[in-house]
Amino acid sequence: MTASGGIADLAAVAVEIKEPAHFFESMMTLISGGDEALQAARRCLDRASAGDCDGHVSQHPYSNLVCPLPNPPALRLCTAYPGHYVRARRAAALLAERELGAPKPAEFPDKPPPLFFQHPFFYRGNHKALGGPGDVIAWPDFARYLDFECEIAAIIGLSGADFTDNDAENAIFGYTILNDVSARIPQLQEMPFGVGPCKGKGFDGGMKIGPVIVTADEFSPSCGAVEIRVNGERWSETTIAGAAFDWPSIVRFASAGETLCPGEIISSGCIENGSGIELDRWLSRGDRLEIEVDGIGVLSNSIIE
Repeated sequence: MTASGGIADLAAVAVEIKEPAHFFESMMTLISGGDEALQAARRCLDRASAGDCDGHVSQHPYSNLVCPLPNPPALRLCTAYPGHYVRARRAAALLAERELGAPKPAEFPDKPPPLFFQHPFFYRGNHKALGGPGDVIAWPDFARYLDFECEIAAIIGLSGADFTDNDAENAIFGYTILNDVSARIPQLQEMPFGVGPCKGKGFDGGMKIGPVIVTADEFSPSCGAVEIRVNGERWSETTIAGAAFDWPSIVRFASAGETLCPGEIISSGCIENGSGIELDRWLSRGDRLEIEVDGIGVLSNSIIE
């Protein structure tokens, strides 16, 4: 994005100013190009911002953007926010009692168990199910309660395993919003088996990222305001602060004994008050959902009627 807020066609600008245009064939070629590609992108943006390439700059609204990384090589979804863990567990138990007749716990702890704080545990998501801004959210036939989850996701830019904290921080290309749409009743039925979500998450059309990927040097992933709106009504006003782990720790843990590669997505898990289950408010067919994160933008999607 240029200094004036316009969107530059980096491939076209690169050809005009004789920069290596192959970096801009796709988001994956840009990410895989490493620091050399980012430096070329900055030079192209500087020239476009200066007005040297006006024919390759347009003013597109977010609604015209597409999924910034539609086919990543892998997707990991962590659970890094203790506030969400506690609030969502309590709400899920009450929902399971009401809808499934499951006995609720005698008491609800006000903090996660000690194991929660040992590692940023994750499960592997369906990396083929990603969509972007403006794409519809599919309502699966088996869902009664459809929910959203506002998460922050890091995009890996370097290949490697067994990262140190410094290596892990340098391996992050950028950040985006991830909406992990969830069918809560199947999820409640699946989780007691201890293998993670099955049909409760990862269904076609049920996970969105965007509206853009912000490079790591342009975004602070430890703070920032969040507003979640449904049909224009504010449902939640929260923040991305409060994670139990910083991003170098999350990426370092993911890389332990395992090679990460450029383009992989690692999500923080849902932020506190970033889901409908915490608010006891549920999506309906035809709703328009907007998730706005300061420093990234607005991820807007509608639910199929």
